[in-house]
Amino acid sequence: MSVSDSENLNMSNDDVDNTDLDFEWYERLCCSLEDVQHEFEKVAIAGCGLFHAMFQSDDKIEQNAWDAFIAANSGRVENAGWEEWEPMPDGWQCGCYHGRNEWLAHFHRIASSGYLILRDIQFYSAEGRPVPDGFRLKLPPFGGHLAWLQILYDTASLNTALLRSEVTCWDLDDGRSSVDLTEEEIWCSTKDGTCIPAHPLFFRLHLNLFRSSAEAISYWFNPNEAVSVGGVFDTSPICLPRQSEEADFEEVGIDSSDGEASSAEIIIAAESGSDSNKPKWDGRQLWVNGKRIKRYTNPAEHQKLILDAFEAIGWSDEIDDPFQIGEIKKRLEKDGLSPEKTDQSAWKDKRRQAVAELNKCQNHIRFRSVRNGYDVSWEWRTPSDESQPESSGE
Repeated sequence: MSVSDSENLNMSNDDVDNTDLDFEWYERLCCSLEDVQHEFEKVAIAGCGLFHAMFQSDDKIEQNAWDAFIAANSGRVENAGWEEWEPMPDGWQCGCYHGRNEWLAHFHRIASSGYLILRDIQFYSAEGRPVPDGFRLKLPPFGGHLAWLQILYDTASLNTALLRSEVTCWDLDDGRSSVDLTEEEIWCSTKDGTCIPAHPLFFRLHLNLFRSSAEAISYWFNPNEAVSVGGVFDTSPICLPRQSEEADFEEVGIDSSDGEASSAEIIIAAESGSDSNKPKWDGRQLWVNGKRIKRYTNPAEHQKLILDAFEAIGWSDEIDDPFQIGEIKKRLEKDGLSPEKTDQSAWKDKRRQAVAELNKCQNHIRFRSVRNGYDVSWEWRTPSDESQPESSGE
């Protein structure tokens, strides 16, 4: 059986005792998908401005019809600036990138890598290898970055605070929805007689493509952590529960051969102040002076968001809003929704917990929540800190 021949799966092991099953293959591929997530996050933190919208026709149409639709609507998604259109292979949808075009090749590369990992998980699970309870994986009949976009929009239909898409009828301002349109209103003809959609469904992701992709992967791993802001229109096409019951982090032993940084080396690093002595985060492990002080063995997405943000800005003393809560609130307010629908107390708890967990199992760096809990700072610890109680810093 080849990968291309494998069918879409919507499966679960609810009737199988998973206690003694070997999930090593599954965890290995999930770790690879986590690496893809970190790549998306790093670009998002760097200030990527690449956005996407999707048009969906009421019926499958040919390539020439989508070409005519693009010609008729080019330049109207953002009213100005760069756009690049791309019909989907199934004939039902057509996407439009807009914003900053220098990020497009990066997105195509990372998204294609993510799709290949999902395809491998699908292939091996179809071969009968064990998967955890609750596993679900449904992929489109096409591949590459286009498949990733389709999965992204399917996941965004779940309407979480960080991953959702606004759905309207294109070029329809009278308050009606698609169900109110007559057949004559659904379609129109161009000057050369080509029939094209007049008011297709118009989906727009609320965050940039890199942040949306990172949040989609986070949701697949941890669906219970999502904060809903509206009705759920569908079930996620992907659910990748993790089997391990270990802690989110693993304390590194004091064996010098393991490369742990000593307190004396931390003091030297703090006093030197040079960039070479600043912490280093590689997506899995936190290092000081080339020696590991913290290693992650399981998903800890909120901690990693903070570490990713510090790494992206070169470990400045403070980072702004690593969860991008402020951006979420602004977008909700712009759409006429109450920011309280994002459950700010839940976000505050997640931030407080992430900072507390970052301070555990290492005596070298102290993280603090600052500016009413939106921002996070860090500082070197000194031997005198060891007798002080932990604090979130608020």
